[in-house]
Amino acid sequence: AYLRALAIGPERPWEARLPLAWLALVARGCGDAAECEAQLRVALDEAGAASAGPPAAAKRRKAGGAVVAAARLPSPAEREVLTRLLILLLQQNRDSDALPLLRQGGWRHRLARCVFHYPLPEPAAPPPASEGGGGAALPVRAFDEAMPEAMLRGLRDVFGPSAAFWKEHRYNSLSRCASEDVGYFSYTHELNDGPCRSTLDVAIRHILAVAMPHFPELKDARFAEWWAHCRPHASGHQMHYDSDNEGIGGARHPICSCVTYLEGAEDLGGPTLVTTQRLGDS
Repeated sequence: AYLRALAIGPERPWEARLPLAWLALVARGCGDAAECEAQLRVALDEAGAASAGPPAAAKRRKAGGAVVAAARLPSPAEREVLTRLLILLLQQNRDSDALPLLRQGGWRHRLARCVFHYPLPEPAAPPPASEGGGGAALPVRAFDEAMPEAMLRGLRDVFGPSAAFWKEHRYNSLSRCASEDVGYFSYTHELNDGPCRSTLDVAIRHILAVAMPHFPELKDARFAEWWAHCRPHASGHQMHYDSDNEGIGGARHPICSCVTYLEGAEDLGGPTLVTTQRLGDS
């Protein structure tokens, strides 16, 4: 369908080419990174050619009267393509290739190298849980094999790459993960002591039971907000603070945020990054 869209000649051809780039990553096992990069570079040229304004440089006058050339700032379309291409390059540890693109995009700072390019850990036994009493409580906990196999199979049926959930929500993992008319949204799930009503109800209560000994404030929880993603590894995810309604009207953080991985394929998802930065830090 995306190839046909390109053949027809849409007004914004890079929008059809971006899914082609992601498709190259997921179509054959771990994917074809070289083909993905090639498609992204073509999309970058297409987005640049369609952008308004001078094609290469703009003129600006300094206070002293001298006229100097200044690089044209990229259009929103170019920045979208640049972002995807940069994530791909940085994940391959190709900093020298990424640097001119970072400058082209007008970025002045980037995340550390270890955020994008990291060694995959060897399987190991999880460390013993702290008994408490000595030192501050850890703000982050990780649990391996936290779910019974039957529960995990049930969730994979609901949220697997070919599950009906994604089609019913018009979720497109090769594009922006949401349609223009439906958008992307989360669900609010009530927590109560009544009988379980669904596979998801069972899973949420199980996650709560696993987390509560380490985050005792969860005893006061009355609702759980949940959402799901199914994206190629190089998609990335915007850095954010978890907050009700995206922080609109002021930050209202959850008692505890939980990330549950249902699949471990190399071409899906990626580690969760947690930093020490607090809201209000410069």
